[in-house]
Amino acid sequence: MIIVVAASALTVAGLATTTTAAAASPTQITLTASNTAPIVNQSVTFKATLTSGGKPISERITVYHYLNGKRYTDKTGYTTLTFATKFTTPGVRLYYATFAGNGAYKASTSSKVTVTALLGVMKGTGPATTYGAAGSPVLVAADTSGHVWWTYAGSESGWTSIGGSATSSPAATAPNGASDNLAIDVFVRGTNGAVWYTATTNNGKTWSKWTSIGGQVVAGTGPAVCSWGAGRLDVFVEWTNGALYHKWSTNDGKTWSGWQNLGFPPNGKLTSSPAASAGGSPQAPNQIDVFVRGTDGTCWYKELTGTAWSSWKSLGEQLAPNTGPGVMGAGFNATTDVPNYAVFVQGTNHQLWWQILGEPGPYPFDNAWSNLSASPEALSASSPAVVFSYSGHPEVWVSTTSGNIMGCFWAGNWTPVNTWEWFYTEPSLP
Repeated sequence: MIIVVAASALTVAGLATTTTAAAASPTQITLTASNTAPIVNQSVTFKATLTSGGKPISERITVYHYLNGKRYTDKTGYTTLTFATKFTTPGVRLYYATFAGNGAYKASTSSKVTVTALLGVMKGTGPATTYGAAGSPVLVAADTSGHVWWTYAGSESGWTSIGGSATSSPAATAPNGASDNLAIDVFVRGTNGAVWYTATTNNGKTWSKWTSIGGQVVAGTGPAVCSWGAGRLDVFVEWTNGALYHKWSTNDGKTWSGWQNLGFPPNGKLTSSPAASAGGSPQAPNQIDVFVRGTDGTCWYKELTGTAWSSWKSLGEQLAPNTGPGVMGAGFNATTDVPNYAVFVQGTNHQLWWQILGEPGPYPFDNAWSNLSASPEALSASSPAVVFSYSGHPEVWVSTTSGNIMGCFWAGNWTPVNTWEWFYTEPSLP
């Protein structure tokens, strides 16, 4: 009995001296990206590192990203995880790395890394803009490979490719001039120097096959297009002889006229892509004004009223080389029925200038050039694009030397609200 009791006492004593398991050690995980603003198809390298007490530890790391509210798994590895990826579509992606933890080490999550994959606009080109569904502004642009993309300005869903092989800035219009139209027509200069176009009638769900309407467009320039009535499409280009040429369809592009030579400004040839807009006047629905940069570097225009074209008229203002004007119909005078146009150019100071051309008005930009605030990035050698939003405020969109697209809108004066902004909307993690 004594021996048994002693054994029990030893056993109890042994249990009393057993030590508890060590507490799990804290960990730190970092994630970096070699470029947080790549253009489409540009490689980005990510590096995730897991440490504890400042020393690397060999445990499982996983890198995820969110795009449009959905989570995707990118890579899994140990200690230091390095991988490269390319983005085939523009948009904002939020990356982070995680360690799930175990008995020895506590779980940890890295800080978020936001990567904005940019369209990477083709050098020397700018965006096009027009009305989409319910009057919402649409943007169209060509990437560095010549593929054409479209999106609603400010859309979280990002850009959608419509293919093509563009060698110029695109041009776009909502046929019939209806601000609530689900139809959009897009025109570009193709690799053979001719004009090509595609169209949607269902708000971009499907697009027609790219079709050529011919032409001999000067390299470095692109077409302009506008629509003043049902089925009507009017296309303008700088021909290889430096003159302005015009072609039109009266049945939504099913058949086309021949090319009409509209001649040169008095000072010589065109030196830019043209810009065109229909005035939208009830009494003169088929009035079109076309604007160009002339050999003297200034802005010239001529207008179609009925079936007759006016002579060339000068608006003055020196435009930067390799740029052209942008224009949008800005309503009309209800008494005189004279249409107004909002005309934008990039001046030789590489800032935007504008005026309302038409009836005299009370503002300094009525029939006189006025300077907009400078953009935060240098403008590329391309033409601005102009549209009136569903709220009735004009918007102007430009490309920059870094390949980005930026825009500002009218807010009672041309001081941009919240300055010039990316139109990308950053998604949030759930």
